[in-house]
Amino acid sequence: MNKASDQTALAYGVRSAPTMILFKGGKVQATQMGLVSKSQLAKVIDAAI
Repeated sequence: MNKASDQTALAYGVRSAPTMILFKGGKVQATQMGLVSKSQLAKVIDAAI
């Protein structure tokens, strides 16, 4: 990682990979850290859109 990506990760509280952050209108709508099943990921996305 470079300094810019380190700062971005810190700003959004990313502590592990993989981490998915969904934005809508420039605001965080959902965050999912760690490995999850396809169905769980779909639930997170559906709830955020």
